[in-house]
Order: sequence, then C-alpha cells, then structure tokens
Amino acid sequence: MGNVDEKEFVQLPGKYGYGLCVEKYKNEFSIGYARKSDKGEIWKVWCFPVAKDRKPHPKMLPWKLKLGFKEQAIQYLEKLIYIIGGMK
Repeated sequence: MGNVDEKEFVQLPGKYGYGLCVEKYKNEFSIGYARKSDKGEIWKVWCFPVAKDRKPHPKMLPWKLKLGFKEQAIQYLEKLIYIIGGMK
C-alpha cells in the first residue's frame, strides 16, 4: 500500500500515473505531487529543493505547495479557479 489514500488523489492525464494529492498536517493543507503505480499504490513524489545559492538541500522533502489552514486553502483554490476560468 502506498503512502497516499486513493480518496485524496486526483490522477492527471498521461501514461505515468502522476497526479495531485491533498495533505493535511497539523491542520494545515497542502497540495502534493504523487504517482500511482501499475499495482494501484499511490506514493508521494520527493525532491531535493534548491536554495538561492543553487545548491541542493541536504534532505529530500515531499514535493508540495502549502496552502495554510482550511479557510485560507479554500480561498487560494477558489482564486486559482477564477484565474483559470478567465484565461483564454
């Protein structure tokens, strides 16, 4: 079993099973990058972030975007929907 629950994962188009997952840690929400394997297991995608000096961080971290607490996260997502809806 992967480390992401199926109900928290949205698979994106493409043949490699990549998608987005919603994470909640200490009441703060994030959108993470995840991948569904051929066996149906869903795993977070990890990375070595690069600092402003262009050197990789010494520890791998989950690839994610922190959105904040629930109300704030919803506001950010609604704003993104508004922006995407207005694009030509």
